[in-house]
Amino acid sequence: MRGLWHGGVVAVTAVTAVALVTAAAGCFESAVAVGPVEQAVMDKRLVGEWTTKSDGDTIYFTVRNFNGREYYVEQRETAKDVVRYSGHLAAVGGASFINLRGLSDDGALAEKYTILRVDRAGDATVNLRQLEPDFFNGKPHDTAEQLRQVIEQNLENPQMYEADPLVLTRKPAQE
Repeated sequence: MRGLWHGGVVAVTAVTAVALVTAAAGCFESAVAVGPVEQAVMDKRLVGEWTTKSDGDTIYFTVRNFNGREYYVEQRETAKDVVRYSGHLAAVGGASFINLRGLSDDGALAEKYTILRVDRAGDATVNLRQLEPDFFNGKPHDTAEQLRQVIEQNLENPQMYEADPLVLTRKPAQE
């Protein structure tokens, strides 16, 4: 899949709102979200314009409050197509995770979620931690309850995350 993580990125703090997905090779994907959208809470601090660097390229994210519970996220790179996501936040053991699903041009939602941990580092920076797909091998995670339990039991286990977080920086407002 192409999109945001792994050389792509996620604009989400909801991550910023966000939340993004169509994810990329190597990202953990799940048929279930770690929390239902009906219980999601909007973090308006994630709404805005964000940037990150990947392989020397700047990636831009636009995160918007869609309906008070979900985020609409656009990811743009120079000379590449725009990638769009729907996302919502879920709290797990005091940490925030964004559940992202890709949005196609025909309005269809991706079947799987890309799930990222969202750590805010002040008002202008968000760290997105991608989950390591191999970590979930052999662990029950077919239902939302099972997935939540595995994540909650391993919140501070570095093996559950890919090595380098994606660092998003808020773009300054245009004057």
